Amino acid sequence: MMQLRPQAAASRPARHDVLRGLPARLAPHAFPVVGGLLCAGCILALCGFNPFMVAGLILRAGLGGTAALAQTLNATTPLVLTGVATAISFRSGIFNTGVEGCFVLGGLATAVIAPSCAGLPHVLAIAVPACGGVLAGAAWMALSAALVVGLGLDDVVATLMLNFVALDLAAWLVEYFFLAPGAANSATAMIPQASHMPDIVAHGLNLSFAVALVVAVGYGLWCRHAVLGYATRIVGMNRRFATACGFDVRRVLVSAMLLSGAVGGLAGGLHTLGNVHRYVAGFSAEYGFLGLTVAILGANRAPGIIAAAALLALLVVSGIGIQLISAVPEEVTQLLEATLIIFASARWRRHGGTR
Repeated sequence: MMQLRPQAAASRPARHDVLRGLPARLAPHAFPVVGGLLCAGCILALCGFNPFMVAGLILRAGLGGTAALAQTLNATTPLVLTGVATAISFRSGIFNTGVEGCFVLGGLATAVIAPSCAGLPHVLAIAVPACGGVLAGAAWMALSAALVVGLGLDDVVATLMLNFVALDLAAWLVEYFFLAPGAANSATAMIPQASHMPDIVAHGLNLSFAVALVVAVGYGLWCRHAVLGYATRIVGMNRRFATACGFDVRRVLVSAMLLSGAVGGLAGGLHTLGNVHRYVAGFSAEYGFLGLTVAILGANRAPGIIAAAALLALLVVSGIGIQLISAVPEEVTQLLEATLIIFASARWRRHGGTR
């Protein structure tokens, strides 16, 4: 007992130092959220809306009841996955804006493959189409990797422009090859019941949400313990230094982009299996682009990505709900999303005691 007391006494200052530095570490993550909400609140007040009333309506529409909560968590699922997909590329120094294309083509591939799996066991009827979505997302991102890493094109321009190519390609494929008989708009046939993601609780919360959380946790472990996770961090910090240390920078960049595309394709596949149950025009509510905001707000860290995805999902879901229970237009939640994106893009750094 006498030997344990010095150790316990020595641990108290260390714990105190950790707690003392906690506000400084949380400030960069809290600033975009707090700043964005305050700015949006001021704009709402100038437009004649009560910011506190609007906040109450958003919470009521997105969290007011079991069914609303399940809908919000279902909307959180693709945002967690697209946030992880974007964060993987961000760690390597690639500003990847092409997850939207992977999401769309991954969802389409899943919708096309699922009808062929109707006779398989329930697990395989879900896993096989989901793997098809993963492969489709990775294959599409391979094109971006060839342009960015192979030809040296600007990463933002190349990945962003390919999103529109993916959207048009998906529309053409559905219209000429996979259009459901009698469909009023561009849509594939409904996937069989065997390929539907099962509900984990009542009121529609399906297993896709649990899969997204597992992927986010796996991403956190990958960042800390995987060789590629460490390599992406070093390459993202300084490519010349990484090259001098013996890292194959091109291989790391290509691997990170392919993994990013695979997770983006998985997001689209799970959106098909769990929520939409087919591919249809307007399949993505810009989940790939919102993944950029999720990754920035979450600082490329798994807990932050989950929290940011839940916040944005609340805004996405409540945007429709508040129109049904009040006269507040849907554009109010779009304003909140826009201010969050603007403040998330800002940099919060400490220089000589000032911020």
